[in-house]
Amino acid sequence: MRYEKGHKDLTRQRIIEVASKQFREQGVAAVGLAGIMSDAGLTNGAFYAHFDSKEDLVREVLSHAGFRNKLSKAAENGTGLAGAIRDYLSPNHRDNPGRGCPTSALVAEIARHPKATRDAFTGKVSDVIELIAAGLTQGNDTERRRKAVAIYAVMVGALALLATALNAAPAAASGGAAPAAVVVAAGTTGGVGSAALYAAAIAVAASCIGAAWAVAYTGSAALAAMSERPEIFGRAMVVVGLAEGIAIYGLVIAVILVGKA
Repeated sequence: MRYEKGHKDLTRQRIIEVASKQFREQGVAAVGLAGIMSDAGLTNGAFYAHFDSKEDLVREVLSHAGFRNKLSKAAENGTGLAGAIRDYLSPNHRDNPGRGCPTSALVAEIARHPKATRDAFTGKVSDVIELIAAGLTQGNDTERRRKAVAIYAVMVGALALLATALNAAPAAASGGAAPAAVVVAAGTTGGVGSAALYAAAIAVAASCIGAAWAVAYTGSAALAAMSERPEIFGRAMVVVGLAEGIAIYGLVIAVILVGKA
């Protein structure tokens, strides 16, 4: 039977789209080739005319979609990086993993796949990081890329958390706190308002006060116990002093954040 020109490419793309949706919704391990081909309206045997194996298909899925598309749409709409981050962490994206970012949905699972798949995944993540870095305005190339890595890591982790731990409390998950926090981290606070800065400052201050309180109690007890071993007493003093210093530094950061609000 003869097919029109381009039929094979269209069939291949159809398989990728179906597999991508199933992988993101159910996980790679839970999805079988029979289910993919059935939903694509094809026979099982047709699979191997397009892919060498299921792992080959996984690599193709990882090369499609994701945050790259959201950045493109944000550029078209004029909302920039901040708009793309809000879209990425929106309730709509959270509640529709089948049409969402494969990085957040599959990152934990891909870590257990062969090196070739992990390398493909890493390459696509690097592409997205470069796009984020290009949307930042402050710092040199190295600083922008370092900041882009942190931003993307927080975004992917936040989306995974919103889709799991917070899924039982949609009102809290959709309140905008996560997008605002990541936008603040990106240095693109336009439209977020001073509330996000106050929230960040309070969170930092509370955690640092808690750390200082914990060190005050546990540090004194530990020093008392270790006073019987003078050889490690000095090192213990350094560690306790360092912990207190970190707590104080955190409080200073909180004050700076409040000052910028």
